[in-house]
Amino acid sequence: MESYLEVAEKLYSSLYSRNKLSSKSNNWLNLLIRELKKEIVGTNIQLKFNHIYFRQGFKNETEIKFLSLDISLIPNCENKYEFILWLAGFIEKITAGGRKAPPAIKLNIPSEFIYLKYLSKTSKEWESKNKAEILSGFNSREFHDNYKRYKNFI
Repeated sequence: MESYLEVAEKLYSSLYSRNKLSSKSNNWLNLLIRELKKEIVGTNIQLKFNHIYFRQGFKNETEIKFLSLDISLIPNCENKYEFILWLAGFIEKITAGGRKAPPAIKLNIPSEFIYLKYLSKTSKEWESKNKAEILSGFNSREFHDNYKRYKNFI
């Protein structure tokens, strides 16, 4: 997601500084796709589809259906950080690649490292302390007074 955020910030700053973001979303969405193609050259991010074109009013949604994008939720471009987060999510949906998630740590732990004995000792000590605290809470005068007061509501 970090790489998508970086690309989204660059796109937002370039489009906002040139006053290309407007209320008519189909105009600047097409410009956004063109700018995105320029921005991702030389990175490991690639567009999933070569030709994405947003039509007037999104009435012909045949191209948009396979992308499953919700264009109605585009935030106002004046809200910089909200717009950048939306743009990063948009870029993530229409592209493939980017930074891969690191492998799970548990795969790198050798099988001879077993902490079961250590965990069982500490859990028994913790369990005995908690039992005493819980029982003392139920045996307290305050609990009995509250129980009698709310007994009819239960």
